[in-house]
Amino acid sequence: MGLSAIDNGSGVGYTMYKLDNGLWNTYTSPFSVSEDGQHNLNFYSVDNVGNVEQEKNCSFTIQHPAPPIMIEITGGLGIKMRITNTGITDIKNVEWRISVKGGLLGFINLTIANTINNVPVGKSVSVDTGLFFGFGGIEITGKANDLAETKKGLQLFIFSLLK
Repeated sequence: MGLSAIDNGSGVGYTMYKLDNGLWNTYTSPFSVSEDGQHNLNFYSVDNVGNVEQEKNCSFTIQHPAPPIMIEITGGLGIKMRITNTGITDIKNVEWRISVKGGLLGFINLTIANTINNVPVGKSVSVDTGLFFGFGGIEITGKANDLAETKKGLQLFIFSLLK
């Protein structure tokens, strides 16, 4: 991010800036902002005789694309979710969750979650609920980082049939 100031009288003495809720800094050279989210930049300049410009600001958002992940949910003995890295770099610290709700009279309420340290390029990692008991219609939501998939199915004792 670069800042510039012009003063046709005595000339610009210095420019001050602060990013978000940070401290005020003297601007000396362009700087980078790379963290995702909404940002606010405040700035003002002071000329060589001490006149202080009114503080100005600008707001901007940085949103990097989510890592390329594909998830697939399957049934059988328990419920499995396969997480595949379809990108061009390894994906670190993939947070995943499988939630199952429903069953006869809604008595199934199962959630498991964890983190996978690394999913290499072009590879898949599978996670599962393990065996659980239930009977009736169920709704399964699998999530890996910001990607989610929901399926409906039927739980017959320890066997899950998904649509």
